[in-house]
Amino acid sequence: MQTIQSTPLETFTTAALIAAGAPETHAATVAKDLIKANLLGHDSHGIVHLPRYLAKIDSGQLNPAAHPNLIKQKGSTAIIDAAWGFGFVAAHQAAQHATQLATTIGTGLVAIQRVSHVGRLGAYPEQIAEQGLIGIAISSGTGPGGGVVAPYGGSQRLLGTNPLAIAIPTGDNKNILIDLATAKTSGGKITIAQRRNETLPKGAIINAQGYPSQDPEDFFNGGAQLPFGEHKGYALNIAIELLANLLTNFPPPTSSQWKRPGNPTLIGAINIENFIPKSTFYNLIQEFANTLRNSPPAPGFSAVNLPGDRSQKTLKERQQNGIPISPDTLTELHNIAQRYALELPVIKETI
Repeated sequence: MQTIQSTPLETFTTAALIAAGAPETHAATVAKDLIKANLLGHDSHGIVHLPRYLAKIDSGQLNPAAHPNLIKQKGSTAIIDAAWGFGFVAAHQAAQHATQLATTIGTGLVAIQRVSHVGRLGAYPEQIAEQGLIGIAISSGTGPGGGVVAPYGGSQRLLGTNPLAIAIPTGDNKNILIDLATAKTSGGKITIAQRRNETLPKGAIINAQGYPSQDPEDFFNGGAQLPFGEHKGYALNIAIELLANLLTNFPPPTSSQWKRPGNPTLIGAINIENFIPKSTFYNLIQEFANTLRNSPPAPGFSAVNLPGDRSQKTLKERQQNGIPISPDTLTELHNIAQRYALELPVIKETI
């Protein structure tokens, strides 16, 4: 496996995005989030997307210089227009605005319109939780042709991957983060599996004929992703599909009005103090977390983790040893370096 240290890789990514027309602040935001995803072990939402963003800039689908604008606010709700710029930039602004609303009013909910890929959804509830608030985000994600997930019992691509993320502050810098797609796996993970010549988990996809498959190629050849948890995950997928799309004025891919892929997103914040003293909340959360983490593991497990624990362990390991890069992604990074006359960071060979 080949690895690149995170700091020079982030610098390289920033430089490539600036060369493609992004303002420095936009480029730095996108690069930081991409590399943070890799550091946490979410390679499906990391550097693998850089070539895709550059291709979208080339085709005019993504405006790297677009600035998101607050176009409406009423009570504890607001709407931000991302103007088909970087979804990362708009989503961070939405999280900041939701935080301000929750701080002054008690709750805040911000819808993002005309938004491209927002990356790792958990980044935005995390941003809110760092301010001592509860952060929530939902997003509908589609592919270039529309839906990518089949409904439970169906065989046709009709729905988005539709992730959900919740960050709960704990008062000790060990915030609990739930970040999951309502599909069995994400599209990025299918790409990673394809590039690493790996099979997918059972129940993740079906082929073009509707039969179960573990071969990533079957997804790219007309297959579909499946909801996690059968009918239960399917129900949650539908809830997010409708709320994230309709409240952002973004027709879902099943609609005759659907025109282009995007990441319509809702980001919310909740002020704990409006419900319970924060000190009481933190004491109960920490007691809860400690009880679970200290409980005896089942056979085959080394420990009981809370959501986000393993990612933090991966973060420490990759900060020290570097980010693993697949051969296909490495080739794409070489091409980007050549195109923009940039120097690719030092690559380390590991066993």
